[in-house]
Amino acid sequence: MRREEGKGEEGRGWREEGQGIQTNNQPAVRRVFYFANDAYDATTVVENAHLAKWPRTLLAISIIPFCWLAMMVVHELGHVVTAWVLGVPIEALLLHPLALSRTDLGAHPGRLAAIWGGPLLGVALPVFWWLTSRFAKSPEWFVARFFAGFCLIANGAYLGVGWIDSIGDAGDLIRMGSPVWTLIVFGVVTVPTGFALWNGLAREFGLGKDARPVKPGVALGVFAALCVIVITELAIG
Repeated sequence: MRREEGKGEEGRGWREEGQGIQTNNQPAVRRVFYFANDAYDATTVVENAHLAKWPRTLLAISIIPFCWLAMMVVHELGHVVTAWVLGVPIEALLLHPLALSRTDLGAHPGRLAAIWGGPLLGVALPVFWWLTSRFAKSPEWFVARFFAGFCLIANGAYLGVGWIDSIGDAGDLIRMGSPVWTLIVFGVVTVPTGFALWNGLAREFGLGKDARPVKPGVALGVFAALCVIVITELAIG
């Protein structure tokens, strides 16, 4: 027997075919999915669907640790680059996967600008990555957008709220003469912008009713980047 149903414009749907084995005078039936005139067992389709979930799982496991560590790397890079340009001495640099990053700057007229360089470049560089990847239509554009949002939120909250307890850069900026309102404005601008960048990204990560499949290369790329950061930071101490 053969019965077709659900045939769409592209020639795909479910088809029932007799197997030649009868039970109670009725032929056994298997449901076969066909697409572009090629038939596949329904069980194979289901197995492939489960197999396709591993990129989504790997990306879900890797994305937050990657963003956290990469955010600190870019933030400290902002301090280092600004200090190098202005001639501010760098006394110490701490990057470790199990510690909060830190850059200690020596006395110099440009020290205030070098401190601001951390959060400013810490949001500018990720946003630049997102914009270039989006313009180039790179497959990892949504990872870059998520990372940019993460850095905007993290750096914005760091200064926008950190001044209350004089934490880290926020405390240094206040002691160096930056008005509190500048830190608050920085946080008010960056934090909502970061959440706005996150909006609508769930489907790109394979979540929700309109989820899109995560490409294996993207998931492996994020995981590999995370491993490189961890190994490098452990190696340099």
